[in-house]
Amino acid sequence: MNAIYKFISFCFVFFYCFFNCSSIAVAQKADRKLFSVVDVITDDTAMVHSDSLEFQMSKNGINSISTHNFDWYDFKINAAKIRLVIPLTTATNYGHIYLFSHKLQMFSELNQNNNLFLFQDGDSVTLHLSNREKGAFFTGKDADKYNCMYAIGNNNEINNDKFNAFTKKKNYEDAYKSLISSRDSLYNLQTGILNKYKNKLNPRVYNLVKIDCWANCNYQIVGFCYAAFTGDPNDQFNAAAKACFSNYYANYKETLFKDTTLMVESYSYADFLNTKNHVYPEIMSEIRNKGHRNVTFAEIDSVINNHYQGGILKDKLRLLAFLDLDWEKQGDFANYLNIAINEAGNNIFKQALVEIKSKLTVGVNAFPFEMPDKTGKIYTLKDFKGKLLVIDFWFTGCHGCLEMAETLKPIAASYKSNPNIVFASISIDRNKSLWLKSLQSERYCSEDEINLMEGLYGNSAFIRHYNINEYPTLLIISKKGKVLSIAPPDPRSKSSLFEKFINQNL
Repeated sequence: MNAIYKFISFCFVFFYCFFNCSSIAVAQKADRKLFSVVDVITDDTAMVHSDSLEFQMSKNGINSISTHNFDWYDFKINAAKIRLVIPLTTATNYGHIYLFSHKLQMFSELNQNNNLFLFQDGDSVTLHLSNREKGAFFTGKDADKYNCMYAIGNNNEINNDKFNAFTKKKNYEDAYKSLISSRDSLYNLQTGILNKYKNKLNPRVYNLVKIDCWANCNYQIVGFCYAAFTGDPNDQFNAAAKACFSNYYANYKETLFKDTTLMVESYSYADFLNTKNHVYPEIMSEIRNKGHRNVTFAEIDSVINNHYQGGILKDKLRLLAFLDLDWEKQGDFANYLNIAINEAGNNIFKQALVEIKSKLTVGVNAFPFEMPDKTGKIYTLKDFKGKLLVIDFWFTGCHGCLEMAETLKPIAASYKSNPNIVFASISIDRNKSLWLKSLQSERYCSEDEINLMEGLYGNSAFIRHYNINEYPTLLIISKKGKVLSIAPPDPRSKSSLFEKFINQNL
């Protein structure tokens, strides 16, 4: 039930120097004063000049899997020893570490599982890379914290073998009981690892890691319940999922941790609550039809209001709800966005809500992007002034993107002679050769579109600006350069409504 999401970021200027047979790579902004130092030693020579280390860093204390407003730093492994200076936006800064193979054009998490780390201002650690199979380990002044989180990340999945065995026998009640037992076993395993390092960790770091462990274990169970509840609500399997959710999460209260600031600062805790809040109105519904339905903001906000009278945790949950919203609910979205802004305290989450409104609501200025076509010609937003611009975001290998392309091809062809509209496809493919092959095949786009390459696997400022984390995504920009919709009617299922929307705005 792992959430599918793309890692959104921008490329950052960095410098390489050489000293004592090692290279030093530094990425920093002039106004950044907080940083961690990571020395990297690579034993596998095949990784040198072939791989990159990439750091996805939470930004300004907004920690969550849902937000894509983070900094991304890309360091080419250009020597067996390199020094990386990682800028931080807060004194304690969550981050993920990824390996990127330029040869394979493939990302992998540092520990092949949950590579979540807590970076702190002044940290100094050495990261040893053996190879992709053997993984990594840390030494140096702050190695205990990183080795602790690395070990926890390598033990981060709930064992569902018993669940599958009980389900096969149609013993659904015991199947979900086994999940709860597996949750508890995983939490005990992770806290056992954590406690080995307790005396070597800052107390707040210890508590943050502990709450993240707990939240992630429960996040997985809620996901199991939700994923199961896709058929007839009267089915025994779905009834068992509903019973599990009702027993353990429907009336959940924050009792494990008394410090609210820990819950807010935690990377995973609000994500668990946000998922629970989203699942609650659907899984508890007595009028539900077969299959998932679109939960509205009114329903989610009602759950939040029933549980929280106010406070910064409520503000964060409202923010995460908007980041996970169904963009087709524009009216619902705009109404509750204004409510959330008006009722939020003066904090980072209110600022983020205001930023969402300034970027994503209908009528705001579109992002001034710059993208190359296959010849290297740069296209900008200004080039499309006076034309309705329909953008399809995609990547090679995306099945849904193929379906979208097949639907859009005849529509784009029908408007080919209309000077008031332009269809554009923007690929996030990082490998230009792969993109060119896809263009040549015309499986993901056509010659009736202007085909552009983002080339950063969704990490550009343009895509981050719109918080795009699923593909395909359509964005429509007006002839005046204003956002018309980031979720127009889906032409794959609502072709007539999609064309009606276009014709109304020509």
